[in-house]
Amino acid sequence: MSQELNLKAIERKAWNSAYQHGLYDLFLGCLLLQLGGVYYLTKLPLSDAAITVINLGTYLLVLIALILAKRFITRPRVGWVQFGPRRRVRMFTVTTILFILVGGTFILGLIANARGGLIKDESQAKLIGTIGISLFFLVFFSLTAYILEYKRLYLIGVMYALAYLMPWIFQQYLHIDIGILAWVIPAAVVLGMGLVTLRRFLHDYPLTPTQG
Repeated sequence: MSQELNLKAIERKAWNSAYQHGLYDLFLGCLLLQLGGVYYLTKLPLSDAAITVINLGTYLLVLIALILAKRFITRPRVGWVQFGPRRRVRMFTVTTILFILVGGTFILGLIANARGGLIKDESQAKLIGTIGISLFFLVFFSLTAYILEYKRLYLIGVMYALAYLMPWIFQQYLHIDIGILAWVIPAAVVLGMGLVTLRRFLHDYPLTPTQG
């Protein structure tokens, strides 16, 4: 019994340490910048194919950077853990929630933008689309934060939602086009949080001579 409790305590510590390196924060901050970049690429005289290639290329570069960082920064310090069934169920739950929310957001976009649909006024359709995307990020990141016990995701969800809400708010009430700052400011908050967390992780888990 005592050994089982010790194994659960070790697994919980490993689970918590899996999100304490800040690399996921940095990854999500870079993706937020990418979303802003893609939005403005659509305003340039580029084909849909070119925008898609740039978008996928940027995403792959960020993903490769994350994989390499985990390989050379986190794994030498905390190793690799095979989590038990309960933890794996949590990961499956997050994936299921993501698919449901993505599907719901997609349907909302179709309703808002379809010709002859429920929302025929262009400004109302844009507002509903903006609110729908913002709610998607808030709900998804909040549920994920709760299920994974990854508390920084609450703030990250708020930053993602603000990136889409701020342009509408500034334009509607202040008549100011804040442009790319709508994505740069929230992304800077997420990236800053990630850098601080990574610095703390490197301090708490220094490499020993044999690990280096």
